[in-house]
Parts: sequence; C-alpha cells; structure tokens
Amino acid sequence: MAFLIVLNVGLLFLLHMLHRENKMLRKELLKVTANERAENRQSYENLEAKWAAEEETLKVKSEWQKLFLGIQKHMNAKGHNRCWLNDLELYQLVDPKYDRMNMALPCMPEFLHNCCVYWRDSQPPEARKLGG
Repeated sequence: MAFLIVLNVGLLFLLHMLHRENKMLRKELLKVTANERAENRQSYENLEAKWAAEEETLKVKSEWQKLFLGIQKHMNAKGHNRCWLNDLELYQLVDPKYDRMNMALPCMPEFLHNCCVYWRDSQPPEARKLGG
C-alpha cells in the first residue's frame, strides 16, 4: 500500500512538473509567435515603403522622359516651328492648364524686331559675317 501511495505521489509530481513545463513552453511559443508577428509586420512595412519609393521613382522617370521628349521635339523643329513664340507646347508639358491666353504678344513693332533678332541669332557665325 505504501508503494502505491509513493507511486501516486510520484505520478502526481511528474504530472505537475509536466504541466508546469508545458505552461512554460506555451509561454515561450507565444513569445516566439509574437516576435515573428512583429518581424513579419516590420518586413511588410518595409516592403510597402520600398514599393512606394519604386512607384515614386517610376513617376519621376516618366515625367522626366515626357519633358525630355518635348524638349527634343522643340529642338529638332524646323522652319516656322522654330519661332521664339512657339514655346506653348513646352509650357504645357510643365503645366497642362497653361493656354495661349497666358502668352500675350507684344506690340507689332516689338514683335517683328524680336523675330528679326531671333532669325539673325539663329544663323551660323559664317553667315553673319557675310551679311546673310
């Protein structure tokens, strides 16, 4: 009988220790899980920030390319398309709301004078020396 009592006490003690160990393991597991959740949340936030930065970079690249192509088109224009007043397209690349109403022309003598200056300054240096 004493043997059974010792055995029961021993089993109860083992069950108590297993229960206590189980509780400690569960706490540790919860800590690990909480840490993993925090790390995952941080990783997700880092990814979101990276995606936002990449999206902003793509917007800047797109805007730069649009401006570059507009300037190149203006630079390659020939004939009357090279007039000093033909900047409306360039202005609209920067501000799409910009319209011709914002481009007030000077009086006719000043306008014609500026056209002559533009034409003269657009000639190669050799042509200027020859007077034509």
